[in-house]
Amino acid sequence: MPEKEIIISFLSMLGDKGQHYHSFLKFLANEERSGWEKWIQFELIRHINSQDKNHEFYWEDRYKLNGKTKKTKQLDLVYRPLNFTADKYVGIELKVQRYIEYSVNGILKDLYWLSKITIRETSRQEETRDSWNFRSILGIAFFSKPSEDNKRQSKYREFIKQLEEERLATLTEEIPGWYAVVINWQARSPKEDNSKLKESYINFYKKIRHFAKKHGIYYEPSNMTK
Repeated sequence: MPEKEIIISFLSMLGDKGQHYHSFLKFLANEERSGWEKWIQFELIRHINSQDKNHEFYWEDRYKLNGKTKKTKQLDLVYRPLNFTADKYVGIELKVQRYIEYSVNGILKDLYWLSKITIRETSRQEETRDSWNFRSILGIAFFSKPSEDNKRQSKYREFIKQLEEERLATLTEEIPGWYAVVINWQARSPKEDNSKLKESYINFYKKIRHFAKKHGIYYEPSNMTK
């Protein structure tokens, strides 16, 4: 099953749970704390593994960034499906916030930093991946409330609508008490070399950035530390 379809089926699965489960999700939607991101990660891993138990998983994998900076970028989930070649991976970022602007902005910043990563940080040299080697990137922004500000809410809604029209994202309302926006980049060919994969992703990110700036909701991060 293609990576985006796996994520959509996961969101549908959450929506198909029984009433007790729905009550739990609605309770979380009204909580000030957003710590259930870890729980979503765990549930997502279980769902992906249910599709094929031979996936290779890396939870909160850390990568070094471009240039001389010592900054690193931590990905929430990295996995390699059984049908991928040994050096190709899927990267997933999750953001869970009550309001649309915080969740979407968080994912946009993650997408920016993903264009900057170079090498996997590891204590075992033989495990080091020496180049940008993702075949798919998915950013999933969960939010339970549109916005406290109607004007701001409208900007984000229009931005998401345009991403959907451009086939860059999918908005789902299947989870009780929650919305989820899935922004997805997919390699055009499984045989593309790593330099072409990164170039393709950067072009994808530039489209996202263009539409974000068009709707006045995003600035390029410069001093991020994550």
